[in-house]
Amino acid sequence: MKIKYTFAAAAVLTAAAGIAAAHGGAVYVDTAECSIATGNAALKSINIYGSTLDTGTMHAIEDYLTGVVAAEMPAASGEEALKAQAVAARTYALRALENDPSLEFSDIGQAYISDDTMRKRWGGNYRLYLDKIKNAVSSTGGIILLYEGKPILAAFCASSGGMTEESSTVWGQPLPYLVNVDSHWDSEAEGFAQTLTLSKSDVIDRFGGIPEITSRSQAGYVQSVYAGGKSFSGIEVRQILGLRSADFTLTVSGENVYITTKGYGHGVGMSQTGAAGMAAEGSTYEEILAHYYPGTEFAVIKGSSPKSPCVG
Repeated sequence: MKIKYTFAAAAVLTAAAGIAAAHGGAVYVDTAECSIATGNAALKSINIYGSTLDTGTMHAIEDYLTGVVAAEMPAASGEEALKAQAVAARTYALRALENDPSLEFSDIGQAYISDDTMRKRWGGNYRLYLDKIKNAVSSTGGIILLYEGKPILAAFCASSGGMTEESSTVWGQPLPYLVNVDSHWDSEAEGFAQTLTLSKSDVIDRFGGIPEITSRSQAGYVQSVYAGGKSFSGIEVRQILGLRSADFTLTVSGENVYITTKGYGHGVGMSQTGAAGMAAEGSTYEEILAHYYPGTEFAVIKGSSPKSPCVG
């Protein structure tokens, strides 16, 4: 996913008393008007754009999410992993749209594929995979993640280096729910570590010398390197060399430089590989999201969910 670097507030909440009922690991609160999902607080409604989303807008967003989940996560993943992706993608989209309601869906910063692309990509599995993804979206209809009453920046990556990265080390913005968490499922997946071979002359041309790693984050991602009398961040090295991630090691042998990367992506937030691993072990989508976004709560947008008497 391509992150939009915005950290603005994204929702207005109205508190109300309610009766809590357990559902799949989350707590759904019934009020006179709605059933709202939340970790421990009773919420009457969640207003996006300053007012409740109309049915037409919500349907457009939910349809868009089918193309996002299809593009962002392997359709062969377990159903609970796909549901977790749907909630993360919905939260990310609504946060971006609240910050700039004029955004086209194509500018939100998430990958998207059309129905035609799905048919070409999946072939004979088209109907099976489409039904799985549509179910992941519809069965989590309107559910988003909150932190202190606001939709979170629901960042996600293909795979971490075995532990997710903090947002502060990647974007310079600390967020309490984007912190280091265990993601050992990533290191157990095929293709976790990959090695790129470059010539010494090529590397020296790009950096003025052979880079020397000088610091790493707690999660193992390279924070700084020194080469040719200059300092570079691990992210800069990744961009310059087109590496899969900034969690890498570098060795020199003869006239070659070997760079081995772990994981794929920025490493922040939910690991899609880790989500698939958790789902395979029996975790629900709520458990997956609670693991990768600690301290967050679930909520249902008013008028958007089949769990809610607000529908219609």
